[in-house]
Parts: sequence; C-alpha cells; structure tokens
Amino acid sequence: MNIIEFNPEYQYLSSQTILNMIFIPGNPGTIEFYRDFLKMLQTKSSNNFQNNYVCVTGIGHYNHHLKTIYDNKDFEHDSYGLEYQINHHIKIIENIIQNRQNIQIIIIGHSIGCYIAIESIWKSSLILSKTTHLINLMPFILCDNLPLP
Repeated sequence: MNIIEFNPEYQYLSSQTILNMIFIPGNPGTIEFYRDFLKMLQTKSSNNFQNNYVCVTGIGHYNHHLKTIYDNKDFEHDSYGLEYQINHHIKIIENIIQNRQNIQIIIIGHSIGCYIAIESIWKSSLILSKTTHLINLMPFILCDNLPLP
C-alpha cells in the first residue's frame, strides 16, 4: 500500500477528537516524496492543536511507487486512470473515517491531488460530512467558480 501515516507517540483518549489531515499528492503520485513534509506537518500541527489527537496520513496514487520511478518502468497510466485514482482515494478515506470515532478530516491536495480531493468530497457524503477544511496547494485547476456540492 502506498500510504504513510504519522501519529504522536502517545495514545489518544477516547474523549478526544481525532484531527486527521489527509494528504493527496500530485504526479507522479509517490507519497515517499512527501515524507519529510508530512512528518513536519504532524509535528507542527500537534503543537498547534493540543486539545486534539492529530494524525497525518499521506495516500499515494495507486501503482505509483519510488521503485517504479527509479527502475524506469511504465506507470500503466491507462490501466489506472484519473477516475480509478479518485475511487481509490475515496475507499481509503472512507475506511479511515469508519475505523475512527470522533474524527474530523482536513484534506490537503497538491496539484492533481487537489482535483482528486474535490472529487472525493463531491462523490462521498461520508467524506463530505467529516471534512472541515479542504486545502489546495498549487492546484492544477482554477477553483474560483466551482459549484458547491
């Protein structure tokens, strides 16, 4: 699985709200490129949201791995197109929500990850109901006139 998750060292209390920041990368979609960024995000966020249990989860695109890039292998983009990637992210995010109580989601997208994040929120009422913020980092699309779901 192409997922990286950073949690604080301690266990959260069941009465605490889980603030789960979910990061969706741009192309080539390998989450390993963002490891240092995600770790820093978790550390800084834990300091700023001390009343919450902060978790940072990075979800890479299906079939996009560093090994594939370094071996110069084809990514098989035709087999796992954009719609497939959106559905892949929806399934993982819904699973995260269903396995954690008292959860709030902040979704962060980078480049094409912004589009995947927006589509995930529009297509899943569960994700929409738990998402408090959507942050688009350098989106590849103009987001000014998007209709609300």
